[in-house]
Amino acid sequence: VISRSNAGGLAGGPIGATTVDDSYWDYQTTGQRSSFGSDDSAGKTTVDLQSPIDYAGTIYADWNLDLDGDGNDDDPWHFGTASQYPVLQYGGLDADLQFAAQILSPDTELSALGIFPGVLSPAFDSATRVYAGTVAASQTSTTVTALARNPQAGIRIVPPDANPYIDGHQVDLAEGFTLITVAVTAPDGTSQRTYLVNMARGAQDTDLDGLIEISSVAQLNAVRWDRNGDGVPDDVLRHSDSYAKAFSSPIAGAVCPTGCAGYELVRDLDLNVFPYNQDVGWMPIGPSDQESFLTVFEGNGRRISNLFIDNDTLAHAGLFGVLDGSSPQFSPTIRRLDLENVDITAAGQAGGLAGGLVGWSFQGTVIASSATGSVNGGQAGSVGGLIGNNQGTISASWARVDVRAGLAGGLAASNFAPGTINASYAAGNATGVITGGLVGGNYGGSIVASYAIGTVAPAVPAASATSLGLVGQNFGSVMHSFWNTETSNQPT
Repeated sequence: VISRSNAGGLAGGPIGATTVDDSYWDYQTTGQRSSFGSDDSAGKTTVDLQSPIDYAGTIYADWNLDLDGDGNDDDPWHFGTASQYPVLQYGGLDADLQFAAQILSPDTELSALGIFPGVLSPAFDSATRVYAGTVAASQTSTTVTALARNPQAGIRIVPPDANPYIDGHQVDLAEGFTLITVAVTAPDGTSQRTYLVNMARGAQDTDLDGLIEISSVAQLNAVRWDRNGDGVPDDVLRHSDSYAKAFSSPIAGAVCPTGCAGYELVRDLDLNVFPYNQDVGWMPIGPSDQESFLTVFEGNGRRISNLFIDNDTLAHAGLFGVLDGSSPQFSPTIRRLDLENVDITAAGQAGGLAGGLVGWSFQGTVIASSATGSVNGGQAGSVGGLIGNNQGTISASWARVDVRAGLAGGLAASNFAPGTINASYAAGNATGVITGGLVGGNYGGSIVASYAIGTVAPAVPAASATSLGLVGQNFGSVMHSFWNTETSNQPT
């Protein structure tokens, strides 16, 4: 749904008195977060709308209506499988209650359905009749293979075979969506079953795992316009064009045919390119607690190199500014992501937070991730090699980052409750007013099975500083964790 004014998922605007009850729209396919006359919670994901298979206890609880006024519910909707939208099965307002649903012969079942190249989701099952398929933008055709359970049944595929001179049924694919229909007719001609494959060419989730694939710096930058990772820009009017250019998929829903739930890095990226290597450099994704990053970023063990930031006006600096998991509907998670050769100068303002990966993690999760390079902040700022302030979970992660700030830690500047750091380490040098080889200040947080081996030194005369091998100030819990007294130059 696209309009410069009065656009909505269900209704664009009022015409007279308007009442909207128990009605929904798919905000992923429509691209609309709101609708006139409806609470925003009526906007649902594709999964929300397709997964219920009955009225009871679902969003469709009030949809079993009495259509003919006889006082009895008429069961007008057929819910199919958990990968289908509801369809009308009521055939007319008469006493016989004719239904469109048909009892189909087993002779109309397929025993196999496939596409090549491409990915089919869900995996084929003869009882499932609606599928999503995806191919890369460069792929202009796919071959459909369909086998009937009864060899005598007839099979008709639409669109027609684009190249009858090669094996298989070739379908030419338009940019965006192409609907493929496979109709199976019983040998006696009495019944027919239809299978649908909605092919998305140029989708950014080619493996259909629900994660938008990031393969370029432009796409990484575009993450900032869709911070909840649902495939729809947070501000459709302002950012739709830029988002579509980055992902080359302007058709609603083509980014993730089965619904988006975050991002994944599918190749190494180098940020040593214009404009991110000049002036103030990279602007963090999710720069503030009002515009925080809210979803999954799966690194797949790949590397982002040469992150450059030189910006003392930032309150939260890093590849990501803020992870915010305070709302139960969001669980921001960064996993298996490696940053190489970060160069950050930020957190110069009072209370500023900077880390190689994240400035502030509030109930977010960082797991199996790392950073190397340097992060520098003023004496009023807080700097960590991986995270500035941790109030979430850091697990199986490490930093070899030289840090310098008022509050400095080789892995995290601070670890506030309910923050936890598990099985992680720091190997960079830490210099500050309050400094720890692993964490500058542990304020109610928990540190378990972690260590530090970098040099720890004061940034001001030693009498005015606190420099300790593992944690600069500890008002929390530290268990089974160590530091190297020789390499840190700190006996305590």
